[in-house]
Amino acid sequence: SMLYGTIVYWFVGLAYNDGASIANYLIFVLLIFTSALSSAYMFGVLSTLLPNRTTCQSFVSLLLVYITLFSGFTVQADTLPSFWIWAYWTNPASWTLRALVVNEFQSGKYDNIIEGTTTTEGEAILSLFGFTHNGKPFKFVWVWYCLLVQVSVGVISILASTYFLQRLRYHSSQGTDSRVVDNENDPITHEVIEQVNIPVQKATLTFKDIRYTINASRDNEQIELLKGVEGIIESGKMTALMGSSGAGKTTLLDVLALRKKSSKVSGEVRINGHLQEAKSFRRCAGYVEQFDVQSPQLTVRETVEFSAQ
Repeated sequence: SMLYGTIVYWFVGLAYNDGASIANYLIFVLLIFTSALSSAYMFGVLSTLLPNRTTCQSFVSLLLVYITLFSGFTVQADTLPSFWIWAYWTNPASWTLRALVVNEFQSGKYDNIIEGTTTTEGEAILSLFGFTHNGKPFKFVWVWYCLLVQVSVGVISILASTYFLQRLRYHSSQGTDSRVVDNENDPITHEVIEQVNIPVQKATLTFKDIRYTINASRDNEQIELLKGVEGIIESGKMTALMGSSGAGKTTLLDVLALRKKSSKVSGEVRINGHLQEAKSFRRCAGYVEQFDVQSPQLTVRETVEFSAQ
């Protein structure tokens, strides 16, 4: 935003001399920066409050219409009906636009008095385009009011996002999104979880001389993807299978998990010394594929509990 503001300021030729100063450029960049920051925080509240991207995009579209229509650019503030003026004063974009315009036309460069009046050129331009309050053009002090509003919007948005992230949680149920409000004081929403120690038979998996051969797609040539692989996965330990891309890591896991049926597989797989048997192996082992289908709305505990059911 600061780079964009710098390019716009000097390419357009905004005020920096003839009564103005480099301070007007610095204020312009500061306004652009704080406006971008506060807007990002403000729109971020919607992402924490709404359940999905589609709903969020719908609300953002309505919010953009409101911001554009009542910013003071599309419709001048002095032409708005009295019952819509609240939308102008509560619009953060109107404060930013007002501050940018005042920073330019109250910079000192447009302080020449119009002949036959007591009004400066800058004040006349502000009045012409509706940047007035109680019939008088905005003074430079409104620039500082805008900065105060932008900082306030940013702080309030951060606090709101923090609150919603802590209090709201969405989960998907039968294709619809529902909201769960965490309430520590509500005994109904917090069930008592009793820990039970269930004896588990540990298992060590060994494999030896694993070979996996497929038929080439264009001829009858046999391609051996796994060539006599052997190894051991001890119980109670996390084992990482590492290798470069295309080395056959996923292929080996698929073979050990009994997911390769169409091609030729040979070798020996044992669990606690016993030969691997398909039915019993699937009951005691779980396999998460490379591209999982887990729901991002569920916590780790909820995912495990759902799978256990």
